[in-house]
Amino acid sequence: MRCEGSNRDEKMALEIIESMEQKLARADARIAELETAMKRQAAAVKMIDMSHVRRAETMMQHAQVLHDQSNAAALESEREANAMLTERIAELEQSVTVRDTEIARLETDLELARRDAERYRWIRDSDNEGPISAGNATAFGEYGFERVEWFYDDELDAAVDEARAAMGVGDAIGLLPH
Repeated sequence: MRCEGSNRDEKMALEIIESMEQKLARADARIAELETAMKRQAAAVKMIDMSHVRRAETMMQHAQVLHDQSNAAALESEREANAMLTERIAELEQSVTVRDTEIARLETDLELARRDAERYRWIRDSDNEGPISAGNATAFGEYGFERVEWFYDDELDAAVDEARAAMGVGDAIGLLPH
């Protein structure tokens, strides 16, 4: 006959394992999301920068032609082109500052997600000598657990996946190893 305290301990252990697995799944999903966002931003910055460089080169060539013609209209046009370029440079510098801020935020989020993943892996890969271990009570006696099945490494992953499946909680994002 199971002891009421044993049932609570088992339920608490399963809740802790489920919570850790959910945190890991969210952390892995966030890592993938952040890595994808960083790649997209890097590609966009490259494309934007090249487009603006080509545009600036064209404007400079036009300004040079007008300057070479040395007339009042040419000088005025060159001044306008210089003013436009100066304004555009300021806009691009502001855009780079905004992107740098966003990249820094994404890097922070990525580091937090990595730490969550490392916490789970530390528990999963521990040799069961630390203060935290993962196991399943398989036999109960008058005074509580009589037999505990300890899980390590891939066994812990499989046990967590099995427990989550039994509870109807799936791997919705497909990031967990199977």
